[in-house]
Formats: sequence, C-alpha cells, structure tokens
Amino acid sequence: MGRDKALLVINGETFIERIFRKALIWFDRGIISAGSADHENRLKELPFLRESAVETVTDLYEKRGPLGGIVSVLESTDAESFAVISTDVPGADMEVLLRLYDERERLGVKAACLELEGHVEPLIAAYGRTALPDFKRALEEGNNKIRAALREDDIAVIRADNRDVANAFANINTPKEYEGLC
Repeated sequence: MGRDKALLVINGETFIERIFRKALIWFDRGIISAGSADHENRLKELPFLRESAVETVTDLYEKRGPLGGIVSVLESTDAESFAVISTDVPGADMEVLLRLYDERERLGVKAACLELEGHVEPLIAAYGRTALPDFKRALEEGNNKIRAALREDDIAVIRADNRDVANAFANINTPKEYEGLC
C-alpha cells in the first residue's frame, strides 16, 4: 500500500486507535508492536494512545515481520495469553477475538486462529506464552512465518460463522479497499 496502515484514518480516528479503543473494552491490557523506534514514537503521538494505558514495544527482531513483533511483545510481558489483531483490520470484532482467546485456553493449545473464507489468519488469533519457544526457534532458523512455527495440533482453527464476521475482519491492503471505507 505504501503507507503506514496503522495511521490511516476512518471516521476521524486512525486504524490503530479504532482497534485499541474497541479492544480495551474487552481486554485488560493493550500492547502495540512497532517495527522501529521511529514508528513507536509516531504511534505515541496519537491522542488516544497518549491518553490510554496502551503500551508500545519496539520490535527486537528487525525486518522479521509480525512474528518478530509477537516475540518482542512476549519477551516484554509476563502475560500467559494474549490476542493478536493486525492493524489493517479496523473493523475487527472484539467479541470474536475474545472467543479465540477463550477457546485457546479451554482447549489448552498454543494458538487459536480465525478461519475466514477458507484461509487461516495468524494475525487474528490468540496465543499462549507456551508458543514462545517455537516462535523463537523459527526466528533463529530464519523462518518468519507464524503458522510454520507451530505444529498443526498446536493450533485450534475457529471458522468465522457468518458473512458479517468475515466482513468485520476484512483486511485493508490496497488504496482502493481503503477508499471503499471512507
């Protein structure tokens, strides 16, 4: 897309502010993974994030994508479980994310991911701290893929049960998709 999706604006608020405003209703804590110190500083300038309890963590694993960000967050916190949502999903339904979080704990697996239209979404998911050794090993081996870091039986896949949920988790990846929101 060529632009920082976290800072794109819809209805007067950035994607990242919109996501965390909704998330903090359902979750006790919010942590943003920032790809660099410069990105972290830009995020900290946003009014909502400045005024909320949302924390930011600079990725410790540069240019390793979302997996590097997830490991950086895990290494900065003592949380046993956490939910993950990509910044390019401003319409995220937090009740579904909470369901993933609860299902992961109930089933005792390392991850619970949402399946949308036949695709498993590792950035709409809940993970346990138990996934950290697998994630770190993947990074050490040069693998940046979240799903490749875990065995299939470590992942619960929860299918989106209706079209409204699928629409709520639509990724905004192109200028045309973004314009369709505005």
